[in-house]
Amino acid sequence: MKIILFLSLAAVSALAGVKTITVLDRAEQNEALVFHADHLWVGQSRKDFKADPKLLIFDRSDKKVAEVPLRHSPQYLYPYGAQSVLVVGTSIEPNLTMYTIATRKGESFSARTIVIPMQAWANRWLGTVDGKEYFTDPGGNSEDTSTDLSLAAQTIFRMDSFGPKYLSTRLRLPVGGMAIGNKLFVVQHEAIGAWQSNLAVIDPRTGQFSLAFPNYRKNLSGIAQIPGTALVAVTERDANQLLLLDKNTLQLSFELNTPAEPRGVTAFGQCALAGSFSERGVRVFRRTADQKYEVALDLAMDLSGNEFARLFQITADASTGRVYGKSNFPCNPMVEVCDRDYNRVVSWESESAAILAACH
Repeated sequence: MKIILFLSLAAVSALAGVKTITVLDRAEQNEALVFHADHLWVGQSRKDFKADPKLLIFDRSDKKVAEVPLRHSPQYLYPYGAQSVLVVGTSIEPNLTMYTIATRKGESFSARTIVIPMQAWANRWLGTVDGKEYFTDPGGNSEDTSTDLSLAAQTIFRMDSFGPKYLSTRLRLPVGGMAIGNKLFVVQHEAIGAWQSNLAVIDPRTGQFSLAFPNYRKNLSGIAQIPGTALVAVTERDANQLLLLDKNTLQLSFELNTPAEPRGVTAFGQCALAGSFSERGVRVFRRTADQKYEVALDLAMDLSGNEFARLFQITADASTGRVYGKSNFPCNPMVEVCDRDYNRVVSWESESAAILAACH
């Protein structure tokens, strides 16, 4: 196994100066954020501390061009086809999970919501394989007939025209993942709050899976595929690393040092980007001509913690090089004053040209 980090000090610059796209409610709790179909899509769950689920949609000039009301919370948000996004979340009434596919049609936007029946509970969407949508259910199949308490639960299900169907896969606490080809790459933890984690690769046709790492990794979190390569990027929060592994061989190719607590991850062009939860900045890694990786840029945060609490999620516009970040650190008005606007979406607009040059 070859593990290399190439750091080009001459290429690294400490940059600052973020632009606020929108200020979110002080009780905002969901990380839903993605740039797709030439627009920035932002999940909003609350307004004035009250439930107000919707998608806020911004164009490249940062103008809000649409709001799409939702029947459920916008917990997580994903690209879906060329002109759509998929958002998954929970409804208050009825208390069920749902997902909505929102689609751009020229200058207008439409939405279609699918209710997941009560026998399944969707947390994360993994992707589409053979026309079926796959989701994680950390609580597991409530209709599982096994009585062996030592077994992991059945925590992956698919939705089709017949409703939900759980795979035979028994996997502890899936916390994220994505479909790559006809396989599901799923980040899993051994228990709630445990750092012990791994990456499972599941064949949805058989339910069989293999683990990418022979030993536990330290709190795996976000996952992304690097375009034009066989590499999958996974953040390892407690080790301050971005791991790059081959999706075909599951061999670890690179361990790249990141700022503290990398959580959000995205990739475009020649680059993989990791966002630091606590330091609130983004490190941009670029692929070199000899297929190694070096640090191209470090994007710093010039807002105080009272204006931007933590960096939960990042996304990027591959056409312009613009990187966006979201803070969603809910304040509880029952026990706190809640007088700080530290939940917002920002962009590193002034560094877009440098990022685009580095990544294309």
